[in-house]
Amino acid sequence: MVEEREIKRVEACGNDLRMVGDEDLLSIVELKLLAAFAEVPLEYLLSLPPTLAAQNINHGLKAREKRSQQ
Repeated sequence: MVEEREIKRVEACGNDLRMVGDEDLLSIVELKLLAAFAEVPLEYLLSLPPTLAAQNINHGLKAREKRSQQ
């Protein structure tokens, strides 16, 4: 069974990423899905420091939300 979560924001946590308000770190599978959803290349995200990766994901999520509201 797949758990559905509302995607709001991602934040850096040390050398990893997690959803804001969630204690669990993102797994590579979750990161891969989130990158695709935010339309950010996974390889690019993996090359960035966690803070920049989180900013890129959050930007992609916000852009996707704006497009869906049009």
